[in-house]
Amino acid sequence: DRDVTGVQTCALPISTAALLGPTSSPIVAAMTPSAHRRLGLAHGVSACAILLLFVGPHIVNHVAGFWNGPVHVAVMSVVRHVYRNEFVQPVLLALIGFQILSGAALVRRRMRMPSDLFGTVQTMCGVYIGIYFLAHMTAVFAARYADVDTNWVWLTRPNDSLLVSLTKLRLIAHYWAGPIAIIAHVACGLRWILLQRDLPPATVNRVAWTLMTVGVLTSSIILLALLNVHIA
Repeated sequence: DRDVTGVQTCALPISTAALLGPTSSPIVAAMTPSAHRRLGLAHGVSACAILLLFVGPHIVNHVAGFWNGPVHVAVMSVVRHVYRNEFVQPVLLALIGFQILSGAALVRRRMRMPSDLFGTVQTMCGVYIGIYFLAHMTAVFAARYADVDTNWVWLTRPNDSLLVSLTKLRLIAHYWAGPIAIIAHVACGLRWILLQRDLPPATVNRVAWTLMTVGVLTSSIILLALLNVHIA
């Protein structure tokens, strides 16, 4: 657990520097509007693949823990066969790497442009997700190297759970804020796409707010489950 914490701590400043580096980057400055749109499209397609292969199943897995721990473990044993597959995992890691790098380029350009509330939320959540993914994936592989299975039992064991162990309190924010940021980022991106289809702004805004509310509720359910609050 101490090794995982150290990796996460080191990853934060490094990833922040990568994501929020000088906005005068020659590559970003030279990017034409059409190139920016193509990069944004590729970023969105990559995001859909990551949501399908990893994030979606991962969130469902954690929500299942609200029923009880054994259900969570049963679901995890199934979904791990997908995203830990010897062929899927390298593709997934490449997609995540592309997502972080393309997101950094998009954020740098976005920060030089005017934005509304939803655009600001999308940008802020995008930065957080980049940091979150770097810290999360680095910590996971560090735990694997240390032969630590970061499963339900590791998070909720009676004498060392999130609720009673001061060394794990940081994971409350980690597991609660992460899904909210991901769903909010997707909601704002979907809002922009729908606006390009000339749908009424009021309707599109309601869709975005609804999705973000669902994100908060989903993340709160996950947190309750990790704090050993269960239905059965």
